[in-house]
Amino acid sequence: PYLFLRFFGPVEVVGEDRGGNKFRCLLPDLVQLYIYFFGSWEPDQTAYCSRVLQNGDGFIDIGANIGYYSLLAHSVSGSTGTVVAIEASPTIANHFQDSLKRNGHPPNVRLIQEAVSDRAGKIVLHEGPAHNRGQTSTFSSRVGCEETEVATNRLDDLLTAEEVSQARLVKIDVEG
Repeated sequence: PYLFLRFFGPVEVVGEDRGGNKFRCLLPDLVQLYIYFFGSWEPDQTAYCSRVLQNGDGFIDIGANIGYYSLLAHSVSGSTGTVVAIEASPTIANHFQDSLKRNGHPPNVRLIQEAVSDRAGKIVLHEGPAHNRGQTSTFSSRVGCEETEVATNRLDDLLTAEEVSQARLVKIDVEG
């Protein structure tokens, strides 16, 4: 399968997590591969999020990737909870948008396509490899080609007062 992917590009399939959320999975990406084959990613963290979050809680997902944890949080916190997903990569954020579309555009999930930083500005992102797009990084030495320049902002400036007051759990998974 690796040689096929090497010559013909990624294979697109639809994966579904254990909560019924659907994702467009581009194999061989590691996260998407696990969702497709096992319906889960990082079982310990998944269980923790499911246990800690309750109906009406808020969740902030920094480095949201394709939205696995954001949609998990939406499923657990219900329509009265708030989910803020922050994904800096335009490529991955578009993939996240597809996840939202496949799951009926949950109204309490807000996607922000910016990078969290200590100040407003811009930064260059470098695209992660096909086997792990989540390795997209601000460091060129760690990954492949340059992807794009993206806006940066302080977390306080990205969130509303309601999102801050409702937040019960913050997940941070970023490179750089």
